[in-house]
Amino acid sequence: MVCCFSPERMERICQASMEINRLLEERSMEFGRLSMPSRIPYGMGAYLCASEVEESGFKVPSCSRFFKKVLENMGYIWRHPDIGGLCDFGKITEHGNFALNVRPWFQKNHLQVALDCAGYNFSISQMLFRDRICRSLTDLELYAEDLKLILCLWEETVIPEIRRLFGDTPKWYIHSVSSDCYVGRVIRNQP
Repeated sequence: MVCCFSPERMERICQASMEINRLLEERSMEFGRLSMPSRIPYGMGAYLCASEVEESGFKVPSCSRFFKKVLENMGYIWRHPDIGGLCDFGKITEHGNFALNVRPWFQKNHLQVALDCAGYNFSISQMLFRDRICRSLTDLELYAEDLKLILCLWEETVIPEIRRLFGDTPKWYIHSVSSDCYVGRVIRNQP
C-alpha cells in the first residue's frame, strides 16, 4: 500500500497521535476522580456491581433495544445511515465532522462498552466499561447514566483536542468506523 501523505504530514500525524494518547490518559485519570451515578469510578468497574439489588431470574435485555432509548436523546442513531463499517450507535459531530460510535455488548451478565471516534486521518477506540456486572435493571440504568455522563465529557473535552490536533474532517469524506478496541486505544493512519 502506498501512502498518499508527505513525510512531513506523516510526522505531524505521528506527533498528534502521541499527543492524543497522552491526553486520553490524562482525561481518563480526571474522569476517574469524578462522582459517577453508579458510584463506580471510571476505569475501575471490572467485576463490580452498581447496586445491592439482585433480581431473581434477571436476564440482560437486548443491547440495541435498551441503549436505543438511552442514546437517542444524545443524538446517537442505531446503525447510522451516514456511517459505514461496524457502526452500532453512531453520531457525526457538528464541529469537526467526526464519526462517533458507541458499541455496547453483553458477555453473559457483564456489560462492555467501547467508543470509537474516526475522521479523515485518524481512528481512536477506547473501552469505557469492561465487565460491569448486571444483576438487575437498576444496575443497567445506573450504567446508562454513567455512559451519558462520560459521552458528554468526551464531546466537551476530548473532541476539541482532536480537532486541534488533527483538524476538521473534510465534508466530502465518507465516514466509516472499525472495531479495533481492546484494553487501551488504537490510533492508526487512514491514508
